[in-house]
Amino acid sequence: MALFEGNWTLNARRTLSVVEVRRILRNAQSRSARDYVLLALTFNLAALVSEVIHLKVREFDFEGHLVQIVPLRKATQKRALPAPVVYPVMKDVSLLVRNWIRANALRKSDWIFQGRARSCRLLKYPCSGGHLTRRQAQRIFDIAIRRAHLKVKSRGIHALRHARLTQIAQRSRDPWLVRDAGRLRSVAHGIAYVQFVKMNQYLRDIGGKL
Repeated sequence: MALFEGNWTLNARRTLSVVEVRRILRNAQSRSARDYVLLALTFNLAALVSEVIHLKVREFDFEGHLVQIVPLRKATQKRALPAPVVYPVMKDVSLLVRNWIRANALRKSDWIFQGRARSCRLLKYPCSGGHLTRRQAQRIFDIAIRRAHLKVKSRGIHALRHARLTQIAQRSRDPWLVRDAGRLRSVAHGIAYVQFVKMNQYLRDIGGKL
């Protein structure tokens, strides 16, 4: 059956529903503006956590609601870094980021999500350090998941990326669009999301459960 052809598969338990994502964002918003902006941007851009924490103020175009992202390669890939790519940002999320920048008086060269230098943490006062770390971003997501009382098998922040790409696949059924939206290496990965959506629809149609 063509619907199930291909070697790429997705684990349904790793995919958050739109309702669950809304609950996560709502709980992040009630805790911290930074947490809300971080998770909302990660979901909107279907971004890897490394892509989000490396964003700088100068990479945003708030008039056109665009952001410039350098697709990150894995450490095992011995090839040149790809050129920066411009991606659209939802207007609401773009305004969230702009308000966050203004509230924190960030300069163009500053990281959007700043961490704190080790010396600052030891002295217990806030000061400018590097960008937020992957572990800190993961902890923000963990807290939001816990506060939302969600029982999901995978609690990695990467689940937001999966949820967004699944949503795009549901709306478009276009693997090339999914590949471009997620900056995926191969269209085969986009096909996996489309197959996953079609399989879910097929099982719903026959009254089954995934």
